[in-house]
Amino acid sequence: MKYLTKAQYRVLKCIDELIQDKGISPSFKEIKDHLGLSSNSTIYTHVHALSDKGYISFIKGSPRSIRITGPYSDKEIKPRGFH
Repeated sequence: MKYLTKAQYRVLKCIDELIQDKGISPSFKEIKDHLGLSSNSTIYTHVHALSDKGYISFIKGSPRSIRITGPYSDKEIKPRGFH
């Protein structure tokens, strides 16, 4: 199983919520603003990690192309002390 960090789970849940609310994929800026973060690079890092782990897919360079690839739960957060 490819575990998520707590931060990655927060980003994944945020993407899901924004898609449900707006009916379209959020921009990186909308994710950043929704989570109250100040760094675009933080969102970029988490989105690419989620893609690498298979939780989302997107078309690089295409705006609003993030898609959640399947169900997820908080049980996929990396357990404390797990390496």
